Amino acid sequence: RIRRLRVFMGWARQVRGWQYLCLCVRSAALTSWQPATEESARLMSMDSRLRQLSLKLKQQSQRIADLERVVSKEFELIHYNVLAACMATNMLPWFCYGADVSPAERAELDRCFYEGVPDKSVMPKKAWPDWAAGVLSEERIKAVEAYDKRIFAWESRSERLWKTVATHRVGCRERSPDLVTLAEC
Repeated sequence: RIRRLRVFMGWARQVRGWQYLCLCVRSAALTSWQPATEESARLMSMDSRLRQLSLKLKQQSQRIADLERVVSKEFELIHYNVLAACMATNMLPWFCYGADVSPAERAELDRCFYEGVPDKSVMPKKAWPDWAAGVLSEERIKAVEAYDKRIFAWESRSERLWKTVATHRVGCRERSPDLVTLAEC
């Protein structure tokens, strides 16, 4: 059996900044409030959702505050000096690895390299292997070039560099740094 409802009063009501148009509806058994339009119902639903989200935000803010008290404010920085491109060659007198250069031969290579250059702080523009030709044999020159290609070339050196910087040992633990800086020297 359906009861007849009767509207006896209508007015606008302000709740938490939202304007609702409400109608008082009375039946024989009870009095209830119902939104007058679909728009009002949508606004009420949005208000409810806003209260839920506000509560979640407050809970998450509290959780973050708790974590900030517990988590350390430390980070790990690693700095590496990387051999500059102009110096990243085995074909310089102070390197020449792979040719088993004796101290006397190294001194002679150094003399030949800087021959005719008054200031040793300036890098001479001498071509490899011209300055080493009188000191090292052809096979030893090839050994220096092979070592340069295998070790000094950026293609292979970059891989080794990243393996070194990506993780490092601290005591007995492997660690990954939070920040890495590389300086070309």
